[in-house]
Amino acid sequence: MLSQVTNRRVNALENVTIPRIEAILAYINRELDELEREDFTRLKKVQGSKKVAQALAEAEEEAKHKAAAAAGTPSSGRVIRKPGSTKDVTAQYDTAGDSDIVF
Repeated sequence: MLSQVTNRRVNALENVTIPRIEAILAYINRELDELEREDFTRLKKVQGSKKVAQALAEAEEEAKHKAAAAAGTPSSGRVIRKPGSTKDVTAQYDTAGDSDIVF
């Protein structure tokens, strides 16, 4: 009698329980893969739209600079340095009053 009960349990595990668990694991893996593909696609779309927005902003800025240069006025309050400029930018700060700032 004990061997019949044991055989039934073994058969139930081999034929019902283990295949059910394997099917659940396969389903979970498929869903996780699908979510990963969705995230990848979403990330690529966001990166693409950011590149387009950045290109538009750069084109606008360039147009402003060209228009200002044509009018002979500075386009913004920014200081644009020429390449190779060696001006010491730390010289403008007074470090005598600040003991915690070291240049």
